[in-house]
Formats: sequence, structure tokens, C-alpha cells
Amino acid sequence: MTTADADRQRIAADWVKDKPDLVLLEPFLLNDNGVVTIDDTLAHIQSILAGLKSAAPNAVVILQPPNPIYNATYYPRQVEQLEAFAKENGYPYLNHWPAWPDDQSEELNRYVDPQTDLPTAEGAKVWANALAKRFIAQ
Repeated sequence: MTTADADRQRIAADWVKDKPDLVLLEPFLLNDNGVVTIDDTLAHIQSILAGLKSAAPNAVVILQPPNPIYNATYYPRQVEQLEAFAKENGYPYLNHWPAWPDDQSEELNRYVDPQTDLPTAEGAKVWANALAKRFIAQ
């Protein structure tokens, strides 16, 4: 699913049924990469969040990037633009990338499967620890 697909399917309408206090949104940047431009991705994120905020105005929304991938060129720039978007629009941004090995290091392949670009069990632990550090410490 791309961010455009998620917007068209109105996924935020499903979220608000549960009356969330907190939404940790990881946009579909990896799926969008090479398919949806970053400008369109950000517009769809804005639309998704507008739907969420209109139905659950008190919900706190935190944006986070997907996991890093090894030796990517454009993807890290898209993640930087997501972070800038979050700051410009007043959304907290949870940057877990510093917890991972450098995205230009082959070591990252132990944590992110190079075939699927999904975290391995070790990568899931890295990500979970970064989230726990944020939510337990703050």
C-alpha cells in the first residue's frame, strides 16, 4: 500500500473508531519510493491527518519514518523531507534512525533484510528499543 492508497481508502476513518489518544504514524515512504513523489506523499499525509484530526481532534499524532535501508540514494532525502514536514506542521517527529547502524554500512543488512527492506528480528529489537526509550523517558 502506498500513502496515496491509504488516503484514498480513508484509513484514518478506521483509526478513529477506536478513539485514539495517540497515533504513531509511519507513512508508507518505502512503498512510495519510486512510485509516488515526495510532494504527493506529503499531500496525502496531510489529507490523512486532516481526516484524523477532524474525527479525533484531541489525538496526539507523532510521525516517524520507516526503517532505514542500505545504500539508498533518494530514500534518505525523502525521510529528511518527512521530518521537515513534521516540524513545519507542528507534529512531533520520532527519529529512530540514529539507533540503527549507518545506512551506508553493510552492517545494516543484519538489521534490515536486503531482499524485502523489512527489519529482521534484530532490526525489530533496535526499533522497539528506540520507541521504548522515547515513550518511557518522556
